[in-house]
Amino acid sequence: PSVFVDFAGNADVRNAVHEHLGADLTYSMVVGGTHWDHTAATNAAPVGPRPEFFFAPTQIAKRTKEWGQAGLDDRMAVAWTDFATWTNEWVHHVRPRGAAEVQAAFAALVRGVIDPSATIVATMAS
Repeated sequence: PSVFVDFAGNADVRNAVHEHLGADLTYSMVVGGTHWDHTAATNAAPVGPRPEFFFAPTQIAKRTKEWGQAGLDDRMAVAWTDFATWTNEWVHHVRPRGAAEVQAAFAALVRGVIDPSATIVATMAS
């Protein structure tokens, strides 16, 4: 059994995954749509479960109703602390400053040579 969480929103890829997994696909969720320009070749529904769209405000409302505001806040604080602790172990920050450094960082990003563990926080002020 498999689940598919689609962050890119490429309908052709999503349909291919559905087709490949067939009955083994038990759940499909669409979280993002960065590949909005890659629509499906046909409008046919994909094989298997209908992809559900994840919308954060809907999920927040659902959990607030289930847990109350304080319960949601407490769970979010714990989850954020765990996430921040985990990412601090492997994420590092790159801070280009000024036009030349920002341009160089962007060019490296476009070429695909940026370290995937880097976050880039750029400023034009030098």
